[in-house]
Amino acid sequence: MDFVKKYYAGLTTIVVFFVYFSTMAPSVLQIDTGELATAQAVLGIAHPTGYPLFTMLGYLFSLLPLPFTVIYNLNIFASLTTAVGVYFFIKTVAFILENFAEFQGAPKHVKKKAGVKKTHKQSKTERNAGSISGGSTSAGSTSAGSTSGGSISGGSISAVSTSAGEVSNINILFSVAGGLILGFSKTFWFQSTSVEVYSLHLALISAALYTLIRAYVGVRAKKDSLASQLVEGGSSDFSGGNRINSGLFNVNSPIAGWLLFAFVLALAFSNHLTTILIIPATALLFFLRFGFKREGWITLVKMLALFFPVLILIYLYLPIRAEMKPLLNWGNPTDLEHFMRHFLGKQYQVWLFSSSQAAAKNFGNFFKGLPGEFYLSLIPVLLGVFYLWVRSGRLLVFALLLIFGTVLYSINYDIVDLDSYFLLAYFGLALLAVFGLQFIYEKGRNFAGTAVAFAALVLVQVGALYAETNQSNNLIFEQYTKEILDKSPKHSIILSYQWDFWLSASYYFQFVEGQRKDVVVVDKELLRRSWYYGQLETCYPSFLSSFRREAEIFKKEVVPFEREIPYDGMVIDRAYRNVISAILLNNLKDKPVFIGPELVDKELANREIELPDSLQLVPYMFMYRLSDSKDYIPAPDPDFHFETGGVRNIYTDQLQNIVGTMLLKRVRYELAFNKHDRAKVYLDKIKQDFPETVVPPEILEKVK
Repeated sequence: MDFVKKYYAGLTTIVVFFVYFSTMAPSVLQIDTGELATAQAVLGIAHPTGYPLFTMLGYLFSLLPLPFTVIYNLNIFASLTTAVGVYFFIKTVAFILENFAEFQGAPKHVKKKAGVKKTHKQSKTERNAGSISGGSTSAGSTSAGSTSGGSISGGSISAVSTSAGEVSNINILFSVAGGLILGFSKTFWFQSTSVEVYSLHLALISAALYTLIRAYVGVRAKKDSLASQLVEGGSSDFSGGNRINSGLFNVNSPIAGWLLFAFVLALAFSNHLTTILIIPATALLFFLRFGFKREGWITLVKMLALFFPVLILIYLYLPIRAEMKPLLNWGNPTDLEHFMRHFLGKQYQVWLFSSSQAAAKNFGNFFKGLPGEFYLSLIPVLLGVFYLWVRSGRLLVFALLLIFGTVLYSINYDIVDLDSYFLLAYFGLALLAVFGLQFIYEKGRNFAGTAVAFAALVLVQVGALYAETNQSNNLIFEQYTKEILDKSPKHSIILSYQWDFWLSASYYFQFVEGQRKDVVVVDKELLRRSWYYGQLETCYPSFLSSFRREAEIFKKEVVPFEREIPYDGMVIDRAYRNVISAILLNNLKDKPVFIGPELVDKELANREIELPDSLQLVPYMFMYRLSDSKDYIPAPDPDFHFETGGVRNIYTDQLQNIVGTMLLKRVRYELAFNKHDRAKVYLDKIKQDFPETVVPPEILEKVK
């Protein structure tokens, strides 16, 4: 039992990791996973803001001699880092519960009043459980052999006496509960299933919260701690509770904790800039601790003096590596102009603060999505608000700043996959849930009953979300990407912008696994960026020669737009269209050229892109093949199979709709050439694997 008490956070994290591992994807998933895995595997430059720490750590992890594919190894890395986020949150909650008085506005180290006689009932409660609550504080002694719990009596707090950092049984329960409620919330859990920057973000932002809370409370030295004696040179002064002025390194100085926080915060910023959303809650605790006194400003200057060099040192990876021309070199941030454009995410700012209507919609969607995130655990969240309103306004404001500071910023980002931007808000909600459980415990003073209630909450949450989160058999994005590449004739050129479904994944399969590197894959939307032409030349050295003149003109015309100085949009757009036309027409003479169905349905249909009337668009499995002949062009058999493992979401549904629609177009094409037998092959595939594709009755009659 002592082992469990000592290592409860680590043991819980191990359990969480194995659950994550059981739901982890075996390969790429939708959106950015393929591109991010490629950035890690080849030490490339990922999309803005570059994520240098994520890239370097992932690369090192990919070098481990594990008997799996690279993508599987990197998915394990995602599961591990997400689990580490749970670990630090458990430690954060435990530390808050151990030092609850610090968040009530009470003096830091109020000594226990002498002469207070404990009743038998109070002593028994302290031995078996212990907790935090109510108004006034009575701090217990800290000694090497003490393991007794605290108690709740008449609204007062008897703080937990601990040994080697142990916490009372009830605090262990609440800490683990908070970790599991957070770790098995839908969006948090999903980050563990595949390569994403948010998995490492969760580990780092959770570590930042932990070091922030410890810095706010201060370091409590232990008189009998061997480590303390070694570091401090054997002398201790406990008069201030956390100030020791001798020894080689003053780890118990009030500023030491804040410097550690600044260091961890720099690591977090070097992974994802949404770390900035922790700043309002950080400012609250910092100024509560220091006020606006000189000591506080000096501490802040020292923190910044550590923060910026660490951040800059890590971000120097981008220009240094970009100079080496890696296969994935997004933004080519070799100079200050390109670096700042990449670092600040200029490419994506068009979707930020785009409209008040989008913000209002996203705000509503956040609250509508909460039941699907936490299920019954929302009940203690609400109780936690009430509990902290009465017991600790500081903690309540802290939690609400995490929630609403995150939400009010994130709702202004008009993108589909917005849920990940709410992750820090879920930390705040999980913290409230902990104090909701505390409220339940105080009402009944029943440890077993509280444990059962907590277990029921978590089991319902896990049971409801397991199947939805489980990606362990989802191979559809790998299979779709491989089929596109494998079924393309040799030296094909494919122009598309299906980033979420296969373009991102194609980076991984072409440049990490080395599959069909002869096929040139061109992202139509990235052709709008001047840096992309350099990457195309690195990946496909001879390709750019077919449209170099048009590319140089476009790169010149787009410079004012990229530098945010006055520009002529019509001139840029005309140069951009000329690039696309040159890619398609100049290569059609001697190479198979394909375009994605999305271009046909949108850009060609709206005449945003125009092709000669003499060209034919031939449905060719998943893409359209361009042909300057009206002769029949055969296509491969539809002998592919997609496995989703039961996963259904907006991405799998859209992908299956795309494929089903393209097969139906191929049926029409075969019938136009009186190839009824071939039409039946494709129609049977639709009936078998894509039953939601609506086949017109006249088609069914002709094939029959």
